[in-house]
Amino acid sequence: MRRLGWVSIVVSLVSAVATGAPQDQDIFTSFEGIASSDFTIGVAPEDAHFTGGFSNILGILQLYHTGAYGWMVDPGQTGLIEFTTNAAEVEFYARTRSLATGSSVLTSYNDVGTPLEVATVNPGDAWKLVKFVGSIDHITFENQDSSHMNSIDDFGYSLPEPIIPGDANENGFVDDVDLAILLGNWESDPLIISTWSLGNFTEVSLGDTDVDDSDLAVLLGNWTGPPPSGAAVPEPATLALLGLGGLAVLRRRRK
Repeated sequence: MRRLGWVSIVVSLVSAVATGAPQDQDIFTSFEGIASSDFTIGVAPEDAHFTGGFSNILGILQLYHTGAYGWMVDPGQTGLIEFTTNAAEVEFYARTRSLATGSSVLTSYNDVGTPLEVATVNPGDAWKLVKFVGSIDHITFENQDSSHMNSIDDFGYSLPEPIIPGDANENGFVDDVDLAILLGNWESDPLIISTWSLGNFTEVSLGDTDVDDSDLAVLLGNWTGPPPSGAAVPEPATLALLGLGGLAVLRRRRK
């Protein structure tokens, strides 16, 4: 993650009454009370860093969706928003002033700098709700107008849900599908490094490259059962017996 110029000023999030969806995100700011060209919202490692523009009160109503502050970018300049932990979803309002002759172009990027989504706000447009989804490392705000500053306001973002240990297919549940994946890769070819998606939930970096008892213990210790469907969810003790039974079959086949 990059850090550009100036000394960072960490500010607390400001509550505001806003209409729309951004305030429903995990972290939200209306920029009220923030007067800086380099500031951070949120708490590390879930923070977002703003540079290349500035937040302040100028008394120009077109620059504020709510309240009297917004994040503004000068004519011909590009602002940057960087996330310490990649955001899963970002929402905010953007507007290009009615007297402008150039658009505002907002682009989300992944970790390697590949553009994910682009939103363009044209001169005279009403406030536009912009929503980006993906693994977002940073966002650029390019003000293509040559004489007027433009702004965004009411900015919110959410982080991805943490992956549950034992969730091999990363669907948010540790269930029989994950158990089948683990058993299907039990003590596989020693020349093949078993990854998370193959059932190795312990640290590969520590030399544990096999799917073994330690991985089975992780899976059973975090068992959630399948997504709700009305079906009965087996107890961990029952699952342990099923897992051991499956291992016995695997071992017999390999003898």
